[in-house]
Amino acid sequence: MTARKWTIFGLVVTALAIMGYKVLILGFSPAVVVPVKGYKVDLLMSVKGHGLPINVRTYLPNSNRHQSITQEVQVNGVFAQTVEQDERGNRLGVWHGDPVDGFQEFSYSFFVSPREIKYNLPEPIPRIQNIPDSLSYWLNSTELVQTNDSSIIAQSQLLGLDSLSDMRLVVRRVYDYVQNQIRPAKFSGETSALTTLQLGEASCNGKSRLVVALLRHEKIPSRLVGGMILEEGEKRVVHQWVEVFLGTEWVSLDALNAHLFTLPANYLELYRDDETLFRRTSNIHFKYSWQTTSVLVPRGNGDDASWKRHKFLALWALFQEAGISMDVLRVLLMIPFGALITVLFRNMGGITTFGTFLPVLIATAYRDTGVLWGHASFMLIILSGAAMRPLLNRLKLLHTPRLTIILVLVVLEMLGLTLLGIYSKQSGLTHASLFPIAIMAITIERFSVTMEEKGFQSTFWIFVNTLVVVTFCYLGMLSVFLQTMVLAFPEVMLLVIATAVYLGGWTGLRVMELWRFRRMIFAREGAV
Repeated sequence: MTARKWTIFGLVVTALAIMGYKVLILGFSPAVVVPVKGYKVDLLMSVKGHGLPINVRTYLPNSNRHQSITQEVQVNGVFAQTVEQDERGNRLGVWHGDPVDGFQEFSYSFFVSPREIKYNLPEPIPRIQNIPDSLSYWLNSTELVQTNDSSIIAQSQLLGLDSLSDMRLVVRRVYDYVQNQIRPAKFSGETSALTTLQLGEASCNGKSRLVVALLRHEKIPSRLVGGMILEEGEKRVVHQWVEVFLGTEWVSLDALNAHLFTLPANYLELYRDDETLFRRTSNIHFKYSWQTTSVLVPRGNGDDASWKRHKFLALWALFQEAGISMDVLRVLLMIPFGALITVLFRNMGGITTFGTFLPVLIATAYRDTGVLWGHASFMLIILSGAAMRPLLNRLKLLHTPRLTIILVLVVLEMLGLTLLGIYSKQSGLTHASLFPIAIMAITIERFSVTMEEKGFQSTFWIFVNTLVVVTFCYLGMLSVFLQTMVLAFPEVMLLVIATAVYLGGWTGLRVMELWRFRRMIFAREGAV
């Protein structure tokens, strides 16, 4: 065999041997690194001090079977930050500054990997005869949950709750009543259980308090849970739902959003009990907002036994400890596949594009814009930039200064597209600024030169070819299967190299050549 064939053979055998060793000897399963949907959450806070001490306290999420919290980062500025725990197991972040002058910003960020919880409850669940001391707190009447009020008692009797011996049926009847008979309303303040009953409408906190009041009257331990619904974008609204102790576990329900015995995957738990999310020094200008971004996160965790057993996955742990998003690692490992797709189109397809690996770089930027807005932004920037070049030619500038001016125009266009995305609420356009700026400027220059040398028709088809290759690179790099394979088996990079070596010696007809000489080829086959 030739040196090229021996090289390909060695690369393929080495890759397959390593993969086989992991699977057959170490018992490794790629499912450990299959990415799942998660969220990056940023809590941004600011105050304006006047030379006096300032305290800000809020609840921080705990990891549990519903949610895994990782990569917590605090940017505290002038504040000292501590983490405390209250008697109900809630985590408290406390920021203290003494003194605080002027406008100050601080933040808390984390990644969360939530999963849906569906409770499988036995039937029936008999009422608890003797409430243990550990649960008695969750039967108390409070200022906002008026368990012993005559109106709450009358509503309990009207629903016939006393006649039900199965706690599961009691909870369902209360849930059905509050969900169907209490109208949803957007109240910004706190609404008590009694006010909700009297008005016949309430937001999430009013509905949840009424559920808790009715269940506590029936001696069923119940509590409020505070958090938020994870959605892309910025918000200041928190959400409340209910947990009920049935049998041996706490079970979730949300009478506002129609979730019974289910905790949705996009719910973030922050605290338990009827609490206020923030407590702070009075008479200060305080602002906050939650910013949530969807991300793909690893299914496993660095503390899992399977991760500790397979030391070759330490790369994940290193990235996590450094506070670097897993998306960064994923992008780095997928770029060679995008390059391979480009090579396939160029060497076997015979397709010409602007720049050798420009399609890979643009496809990487498309991960944030999406293919539709990505194509629109790419075409707008290239075409408008090329339209400016004839004006620059009149100034008779040297190549580097002309390219600098084009670079500035590209930056301004990207900022304009980002602002347009913000005002039109098109999240794809807001990420147009992530395009590789210098490469875009060089592409505009190449586009203009090609237009002058080869004419409009040839340049147009090269531009179309570039968009086609970018699309396939984007789809390939976005493939969950490929991402899983390369994350689980980084040695597949050896197969990418082997394929590139094979394509590097390609001497057969390309697809475009088959099309170009189709009449000659098919005529020869007919003659035979």
